[in-house]
Amino acid sequence: MLKENILKFSENELFNKDILKQYDEDGQKGFLGYLFRNYNWSIIDNQIVFPEIQTDEEIEDLLEEYDTDIKRNNLNIKKDILDKVWVLGFARTKDMIDAEIKEFEKRENKAKEVER
Repeated sequence: MLKENILKFSENELFNKDILKQYDEDGQKGFLGYLFRNYNWSIIDNQIVFPEIQTDEEIEDLLEEYDTDIKRNNLNIKKDILDKVWVLGFARTKDMIDAEIKEFEKRENKAKEVER
């Protein structure tokens, strides 16, 4: 295929394919992260290029894989929580999750203070 059909991502225009432009910036960046983890890429002329991805059909297949990957990860997270509840009980698991949330909030607050 011609070089201009290759899937590309740039900071200003995001993806170069209409099929991906239907997603907002966060959606496109989430898909970009998935592609980073699973497919070959390089940087050419300030664009991230995925040389193996060239057609809308390939992108549609990748979107299905991405959707499945997200659902699988969400189910694994839910399963992990249910396993903890099963072993530790509801109250102890809730306390553990609350402690993790507080830790994330502390990190976020520290980061905000450093930015100021």
